[in-house]
Amino acid sequence: MLQPLKIYIIDDHQMLIDGIRALLENDNRFEICGYSLSAKEALEKMKKCDADIVITDISMPEMNGLEFVRF
Repeated sequence: MLQPLKIYIIDDHQMLIDGIRALLENDNRFEICGYSLSAKEALEKMKKCDADIVITDISMPEMNGLEFVRF
């Protein structure tokens, strides 16, 4: 069996994070390895998560998702 894809979610709205998690958590092809409410927080927290896929909001305060993916 294939290993599940590890997904990290970044969004400044907790409700959206919760919705994405609810959709993906019951699918054994995916594993939510973490989430953050800001891109700056994600930079630190993602060091502990070897994510295959990052789902990010492109419109966030401080650092937007486009700036984040350039790191």
